[in-house]
Amino acid sequence: MGQLVRDVGDARLGGGLGTDVSANYNAYKKSGDLTGTSANSFTSLVPFIENTGDITTLKAHAKNNDTYLNGPSSSDRVACLSCHRAHASGFPEMLRFNMEGEFMVYNSLWPGTDSTPTVPQFARGRLSAETQAAYYDRPVTQFASYQRVLCNKCHAKD
Repeated sequence: MGQLVRDVGDARLGGGLGTDVSANYNAYKKSGDLTGTSANSFTSLVPFIENTGDITTLKAHAKNNDTYLNGPSSSDRVACLSCHRAHASGFPEMLRFNMEGEFMVYNSLWPGTDSTPTVPQFARGRLSAETQAAYYDRPVTQFASYQRVLCNKCHAKD
């Protein structure tokens, strides 16, 4: 099998994130807030591959109870699953978040046909509770009042 070499910003799929991308990931908390640290920056909405083959280490880090939140180092890697899910997703192309609109959160609300103002391109025909479910029932307060898409977790463009 050949090596994957599709560019993803400063990193290549399968290659190290590098200093700039890992620093962006670790600093990014939400749109407009770059005060995060590597000790608390991980989100499963934008996962990465740890650069270790040590199963004991990986097993200790594989938690879903928010007890291990460390962000990446420069040698950790981006992969297809950093942006896409392996199976079901609430968004087109099995993305982890909605890329059809500019915002994930609009006016401090999950987009929905029942929220005001209704912004169809962000709601995708869903109620706001359905949008929240597509984000694994995270509370809207975890994000900025106008949260842009999470490509910015690595690329810091907002």
